[in-house]
Amino acid sequence: MSQENVEIIRRLWLAYVRRDYETSTAALDEAVELSSDPRANMETGLVSGREAVVASIAGFVSSFSATLHPVVRGDVRPYMVGP
Repeated sequence: MSQENVEIIRRLWLAYVRRDYETSTAALDEAVELSSDPRANMETGLVSGREAVVASIAGFVSSFSATLHPVVRGDVRPYMVGP
C-alpha cells in the first residue's frame, strides 16, 4: 500500500474515532460493500452501496454510549474510549 493510501486511511479512521462520520465516509465509493462479522453485532451478510453502508455503520456506532478522550503520544493522537 502506498504511503498516500496509508495517510488517507489514517485520516478517515481518525475522523471515525472522533465521531466525525461525514468526513470518515466521504471517500466511500457508491459501489462500496461491507461484509461484517455477525459477532460484531452489525448487520450480518453483505451490505452494498454507500448509503446502506453508512446507515449500517451509523446504526452500529449509535448502540454505544462512550466519551472519547484524546491521548497524545509524540505526534500520534489516538483516542481512548471511556465513561
